[in-house]
Amino acid sequence: MTISEDWNSREYQDTIAGLVVNQVFTCTWTDLANGTDGTTILPVKGATLEGFIVRPDLMCSEVRATAIDNTNCKVHITWSSEAFANELKRANQVASWEEEIDVQAEEAVVDAYLDTDSGTTKAWLATWTGLGAGYTEDNKPDLVSHTSRMVFTTTLYGDAEYIYRIADNVNRINSDNFLKNYFTKRQNNVADDLPGSWNDQYKWLFQGCRMRRLRGDTWQYSFRFLYNPDEWGRVKHTDTAYLLTNQYETFNATELLEDMDREDPADDIAFR
Repeated sequence: MTISEDWNSREYQDTIAGLVVNQVFTCTWTDLANGTDGTTILPVKGATLEGFIVRPDLMCSEVRATAIDNTNCKVHITWSSEAFANELKRANQVASWEEEIDVQAEEAVVDAYLDTDSGTTKAWLATWTGLGAGYTEDNKPDLVSHTSRMVFTTTLYGDAEYIYRIADNVNRINSDNFLKNYFTKRQNNVADDLPGSWNDQYKWLFQGCRMRRLRGDTWQYSFRFLYNPDEWGRVKHTDTAYLLTNQYETFNATELLEDMDREDPADDIAFR
């Protein structure tokens, strides 16, 4: 027996919870175990509907078999839009990547500040003591400034322990155009929203990664990157010039993450 669809069993149900399409196939238990009869392939969980209708918004959420006899069975396939919510946390799939961007103002005591009227950087001590004889270094108050900090966190899921590569790259800065590469890989229109001239090379510091085993061989990795618009390791020492300290090693942040996508033919194993 070959795999055949019982076409009159198709069901289409659109509710407030989402769209569900059901199909039923007839095949042998052996074909079910193999997923194919050598010609026709049975749908698998996570696949999108591209059969009698093309609906990339419907995912196969359930494969269920009932017996006809000891040799043959009915295979019930459920396609649903709600299944995409469960696609998260699937290992080695770029579709399961999750992002969080946190931008906040941080308070810090500084020795210099930007004078917004003149557009120049001024030393706080010189400004204070220049006010008159009673203004000395001893009675100079702290100058508190607020700077913005952006943290980019991406959570990925994989089926391999990744400790060694994470440990090797923590406290390094990116050598690639990270954010644009990331969202291009993610196939997210955020990449299109970035200016064409966008280049964040050396501006992301890999702060660390929280690793947690979710189940069996599935691990959750939350990578945290801290953004510095002036580039990490560059210290402003005049109004226009920077000193490059070379205190950080570099790494390719995109390559660190892209092995999480087994749908990419170049990535034959996760976390290589």
